[in-house]
Amino acid sequence: MFDTLISQFGNAVSWLQTLLFMDVVQPILYKFDWMSYEEDTYDALYWVIVGALQVGLTYAVLRPLEAIWPAEAWRDRKALRCDVWYTWLAKLGVLNLAFFFILQPMFRHWQSLMAIHNVPNLDVDSLWPGVTDRPSCRF
Repeated sequence: MFDTLISQFGNAVSWLQTLLFMDVVQPILYKFDWMSYEEDTYDALYWVIVGALQVGLTYAVLRPLEAIWPAEAWRDRKALRCDVWYTWLAKLGVLNLAFFFILQPMFRHWQSLMAIHNVPNLDVDSLWPGVTDRPSCRF
């Protein structure tokens, strides 16, 4: 029963991911000629959706409990805004997305310079076998 609920939740998130990607994200990528980021953006969208659901679920569960049994006495709730903004930025992956778009062109440029000057790539798997393998988790 529990695995069915988890499976249905995963299906719903995948459906929402595809819907948002096709109707919102992909036209933006196409407009700005960023279609080379299409696959990475599709994968990242999953974690944005999960992050938004985490924040929403956390708020729905903990806010009523905080109203009944407050952990701290707040005289000024404006001080909470910084924590709220940080939570949204962290959970939605805004910082990760910014670093990706800032650093990805730089890494591609360095990789092309390495190829031009015949500098070999570092093969992590030869240094530590199995580190790049994906785990196979079966329930």
